[in-house]
Order: sequence, then structure tokens, then C-alpha cells
Amino acid sequence: MNKFDFSDMDADSPRAPQKKTMSHESCQKFSKLLHTSFIILLLLLKILFSVALITLFQKHSQFLDEKAITKELNYTELECTKQHPLSKDKVWSCCPKDWKPFSSHCYFTPTGSASWRESEEKCSSMGAHLMVIHSQEEQDFITKILNPKAAYYIGLSDPGHRQWRWVDQTPYNKSAT
Repeated sequence: MNKFDFSDMDADSPRAPQKKTMSHESCQKFSKLLHTSFIILLLLLKILFSVALITLFQKHSQFLDEKAITKELNYTELECTKQHPLSKDKVWSCCPKDWKPFSSHCYFTPTGSASWRESEEKCSSMGAHLMVIHSQEEQDFITKILNPKAAYYIGLSDPGHRQWRWVDQTPYNKSAT
């Protein structure tokens, strides 16, 4: 058995320098890692917050659009006229205010310029479609209510191969117009 005697050591000799402990270095590394993690977390929170704000803005805009469309569709004021004032029949035609009745249809003449597609979308948002002409009488009525100096779109389109169709899906009848 070996016995180590501390008395053998020279009391005046300097102690061996202690190595830097790993705990100080690991503490610094941990601090840097914690700081970096905190910054990454803040960036992620900022991105999530931005996405939430954008989504909220889009939903709010969509809500406002739907509210405007609903407002347009809820006509609180109707104008009703008797179809044939001289007849004894009680046939009335009711249309939203500022719309013109003819037969069983209501016609609205907008102001401002837009493309054909934008005009159709506007009509659709009001629960209607671009005008469809089925008879000479209807065309005569329409020409009377329109401003001859303005341009208007009608609901006639050609999806291809000269097969004209009205927006209500009825075929185009050349003899009617």
C-alpha cells in the first residue's frame, strides 16, 4: 500500500495553476445560446403577429364587402306600377327604387365606366345580371331608357366558335333583336 505524505510537499512551492473551469465557458455559451434563442423567439412572434394582422385585415375587408352586398340586396324601397293602367287586371310590377320595370323584369342603368366583366360582377352583387333582350318590344323599351350618348354593356358573350349566348344561358336569337 502506498502512502502519500503531504508533508513531502514543499510548502513554499507554488501551487500548480488551476485550469479554467469549464463551468465559466459553458455559462457564457449558455448565455449566448439563450440570447440567440430569445431573439429568434421574438422574430417568430413578430412574424406570427404580422400574419394575424394581415388575416384579420382580410377578414374585415371581406366582412365589409359582404355587408355592402347585403345592403345592396336589401331593397327597402320599392316602386310599383300597374302593368297596363287602362286594364282592369291587377297586374303590378315592383322594382327597387331607381330601377325601371318592363314586363316581369327590372332594369338599372348604372353610371361610370367599367369593363364587361366588372359590369357583370356589379350586377351579380346586386342579385341581377347584364341585360338580356328577348324581343323587339324589350329592345325598344331599353333604347328609350338609355342615354344615346353613353356606352353600355349587354349580357351577350361568345365563349367561342360564334355560339353567342346571353348571360342567363339562353341562346342568341338574331331575329328577336
